[in-house]
Amino acid sequence: MMVMNYGMTLRMKVLHELSELKETDHRFSLTFDEWTSSSNRRYLDINVHTYANDRVLFWNLGLTRVFGSMPATVCVEILRKKLKEFDLDLDIDIVAITTDAVSIMVKTGTLIPAFQQLCYAHGLQLGILDVIYKKNKHESIQQGQIDFPLENPEAETNKDGDRSNITDDDRFIVFGDTTRIDI
Repeated sequence: MMVMNYGMTLRMKVLHELSELKETDHRFSLTFDEWTSSSNRRYLDINVHTYANDRVLFWNLGLTRVFGSMPATVCVEILRKKLKEFDLDLDIDIVAITTDAVSIMVKTGTLIPAFQQLCYAHGLQLGILDVIYKKNKHESIQQGQIDFPLENPEAETNKDGDRSNITDDDRFIVFGDTTRIDI
């Protein structure tokens, strides 16, 4: 019971801070993401951000349980409902959102009038995971590697076009659609 009372006190504090900022015509941005717990329960976490009094301010509005599937329209409705609990309007008070680049979140951004910024960290993570966990494509074509001389701007040519000063250190190897420079 004590934890619930403390949680309600914090909720009232956040509501009061947000309403004070709204009265001074502040606008807010959101970051939100879907999360699945280890017990396979799905939630939507919503954070509110603003800049006031030369400080960046943010509040976590908490996790909202997601039941069933969550297409973009359901995501927008969950956002509207949660923001309404804190006296915020998605169409008026929110000027920007940041989400990951999952197709549902991209579609959600098209349904909201606020500007959407996709998270670069998520794109970077997907790229890294793609490199780490994809099978190495050029393992099977090691036999067919092609060896090219690396264009060396310091290499001099004689009248016959001979480039005798190109060494084995000035070469690169092409593996299919990827290139590796040997240094």
